[in-house]
Amino acid sequence: MSETLLSVAHTMVATRRSVLGLINDHDIESPFVVFAEPDEEAASGAEPVHLNLEQEVIAAEAAWGRVKQLLEPVMQEVGTWR
Repeated sequence: MSETLLSVAHTMVATRRSVLGLINDHDIESPFVVFAEPDEEAASGAEPVHLNLEQEVIAAEAAWGRVKQLLEPVMQEVGTWR
């Protein structure tokens, strides 16, 4: 279970870094990404979501660090059971 949580946290960081890398590789000047419904589905009323990927990477890295910090004692304890 703890490995799964660490993997999810790491994946959050890696995916955000990858998208930010694509933006940089293609000389896109804005770090913002907007997720919105296609025009024909816009009638659903869902509001677009605006993300600043630079801030998202920082937040995901902080979350990953916190998950590692919280799970480290548990993983050490479980390791003593084996």
